[in-house]
Amino acid sequence: MNHSERTKVSLMPVDQRYQKQGYGRAGMEELIHYMKEKHRCVRIVLGHRPDNERAARLYASLGFLEVDRTEGEIIRELKLSQTHGTIP
Repeated sequence: MNHSERTKVSLMPVDQRYQKQGYGRAGMEELIHYMKEKHRCVRIVLGHRPDNERAARLYASLGFLEVDRTEGEIIRELKLSQTHGTIP
């Protein structure tokens, strides 16, 4: 698989003052759309801390599936060829 077919999201923080306002979801939806349409990416991989339940719910609601887990990180993957629903 070449580099353009997959992307790893390393960090996408939302300032605490702007949390719970939909900015994280909007940013992730835009990122997914951009990577799929502009870069022909077929999957996105990201990770989050196991205790970050808000991130877990967001990523799961966007279609990211848990593919691995360590003591300090849950790894999720979204296969873009299978996206539907709220993703533009």
